Amino acid sequence: MKIKGTMQNKSCKKFFFTNIILFCLHILFHFPSYADWWHNNSFIMGGRPAGMGGAYTGIATGAAGIYYNPGGMGFSPDLQLSVSTTNYYISTIKQQGYLSDSSTGFELGDADLLNGYFGGIFRLDTETPIFLAFAIYNKDYVNIDNVVASYSSDGKNKTRYVQKTSSTENEYAFGGAVRINPQWSIGASIAFFDIKYSEVQNANIVGGPFDDPDNPGNQLYTYEMWNYTSSFFVRGIEGGLGVAYKPNDYISFGLSGKYKFIMAQGADSTYVDNQVITNSNFVPLGSSSTYPFNQYLNKSTIKEDDRPFGKLPSMLRFGIALYPLEFQTITADIAYYSANQANNPFYQTKEVFDYFLGSETIIYEKVALRLGYFTNNWSGDPSVKDQIINVNFIGYTVGISYLNKNSSYGFTWMHQQSKPGAQYQLEESLASSSNNPSVTWTTNQFAIIITGEM
Repeated sequence: MKIKGTMQNKSCKKFFFTNIILFCLHILFHFPSYADWWHNNSFIMGGRPAGMGGAYTGIATGAAGIYYNPGGMGFSPDLQLSVSTTNYYISTIKQQGYLSDSSTGFELGDADLLNGYFGGIFRLDTETPIFLAFAIYNKDYVNIDNVVASYSSDGKNKTRYVQKTSSTENEYAFGGAVRINPQWSIGASIAFFDIKYSEVQNANIVGGPFDDPDNPGNQLYTYEMWNYTSSFFVRGIEGGLGVAYKPNDYISFGLSGKYKFIMAQGADSTYVDNQVITNSNFVPLGSSSTYPFNQYLNKSTIKEDDRPFGKLPSMLRFGIALYPLEFQTITADIAYYSANQANNPFYQTKEVFDYFLGSETIIYEKVALRLGYFTNNWSGDPSVKDQIINVNFIGYTVGISYLNKNSSYGFTWMHQQSKPGAQYQLEESLASSSNNPSVTWTTNQFAIIITGEM
């Protein structure tokens, strides 16, 4: 769309875009967001794509094309600015069973204000349509501070567990696209990424009372206290290529791929463990006790790794968009994520596929109703102990936007629910195929979306 209008119109548009930028920058740099290392779609990038469940590779117009398919940007409006902000996030994890005791359970709940996706795109003044775009987004940012107290049904196991986790993945991306002819467009993107992860875990585990074999009539307790800290960082460049093909007004296709090049990285971890036997006053008895329990103090393990990752996951996406009616769009995507290479099995991921379906219906040229369905499959290593495994999500999205000439204002709700089979993988001494506690995980996100074009 060409830039037209009076000086008054230009002034109003300048005011509109300036306010969007200020609002967006406030959101991006003041609000955290949630996700995790083992899921690729904890958050759906972009404004319009989020309402359509992430099924956007076959369209990929606007600044969101940098993420989904740079080739699709060649069919964008001449100038567009998009802001999507996830305002509120709720996560609930319910675990049935603790320390192999299926009669116990607990619930973890988190809620926070989150950030979103900010980007813009414009067309150069050239005969062949050439588009340049930028985007700033946080794919992952975890900020967890949990305390869990649990008691076994027989009263002989009491645990207080503390976990503090922080994880971020910030990306600053630029892209370009060339519309070769009315049917074909090709594009490329480059993003600077910065991944940081840190975790502190602390546990206090009390067992007993048990009969004292050395002093009949007296009772003993076992007490373990351990502390674990771990952190890593990875920085580098992500390159992307994409192509979009629109043979007619009723269908379009998109294909894209991305690969991360690691430039700098590092990791370290420290584990300190203490196990003792105490009397009923919780005074350690030392080595004099003959109760069969391995005792030690400050048993430490320290590890450093200047190359924790051999490679990070790459992504391939294919999408199709159908336009059966002037007011109706139907989309479908499939995404492939490759395995990474990590020295620590806890951070190892496997290859996974995710699937996306979406639709958009324009009502009376004033309201856009968007619906989406997607999968968010778990990519971790199921053999690693002491972690939640097999958490494969099914997601649903509903979005509605008010279309006001060259701008739109919308709201999107995103819901994810874990499928049956999710569980907590116990450590070797407690694990079996029958007593791993079952897990249900639910998330809800509520997003505000603002888009303007000229």
